[in-house]
Amino acid sequence: MSIKENTLSYKLYYLSLKDLWLDILLPIFLGAALSFNLSSQFNIFYLFITIFALLVFIIAANSWIQYFFDKANLYKFIYQLHFLKNKKQVAAEHLEIEKKELFLIAVIFSLLTLTLVFLSLNISNLLFIVIIISLLLFILYIFLQIKIIDSYFDEFIIGLLSGPMLISISYIIHSAEFNLAVILLSLPVALFIINLRWVSQHNNKYSLKGFKLLLLLIYASFALIFSYFNNILFLLLYISLPYVMNKVKKQADLLSAKKKYKLVSFSRKLYYYSTILLIALLILDYITSI
Repeated sequence: MSIKENTLSYKLYYLSLKDLWLDILLPIFLGAALSFNLSSQFNIFYLFITIFALLVFIIAANSWIQYFFDKANLYKFIYQLHFLKNKKQVAAEHLEIEKKELFLIAVIFSLLTLTLVFLSLNISNLLFIVIIISLLLFILYIFLQIKIIDSYFDEFIIGLLSGPMLISISYIIHSAEFNLAVILLSLPVALFIINLRWVSQHNNKYSLKGFKLLLLLIYASFALIFSYFNNILFLLLYISLPYVMNKVKKQADLLSAKKKYKLVSFSRKLYYYSTILLIALLILDYITSI
């Protein structure tokens, strides 16, 4: 049953940005799988709370962005270079929400976000610190977008937030501790996010070169993971590099606007497949070690 567009439920669904769901869910699942593998700690209730908290935050942030900036949203701020300077691409499904309603939603969900942040102190002081650092990095990123500062630092911020920060938050929520292996496992995810942003925002002749370089770094991090766990299962990710590079070589026209086969789409699929496989391997690694 579909939700009617004029209802509050649909507006909240729209503001939650379904296009970003997988981008935040996969790091959360990876953090939970890491906790299960490294500390044998996993709580399904904590998993749902983490997902709920992230959706609340996205709704709050997106509501403020749409309140202050016409035709903008958080997704455009992340994946469209200098969107405020060049608003050529406006989503066909853009939903107009009254300013008063947007303001009310933004205030309520911001207060709910702050409440959840302070409740994290009940789990771990370290968790609270990581969340605060993540929020400050996010605010810095939004500032860079608003001021239209041409810097590659914003690529790094999003990679850091979607990789080490988000995965660490998910891990600490389940285990109430920190482990350096979490940073190691978050490297390919962070690099994939940086790669995805790179090809999304710099869709020119240099994009493919940057894409290949980041691919090499990603698979080098897979090699580190394989070395750390010393498990043949993780060799699957490492040895898939030649296949991926061969695929890229055969699709030399990935950047062509006339082709359906886009570099951005290819990068996104690699990110999804690799992260899902990494999660599955962590769980399987734990099961086989029992």
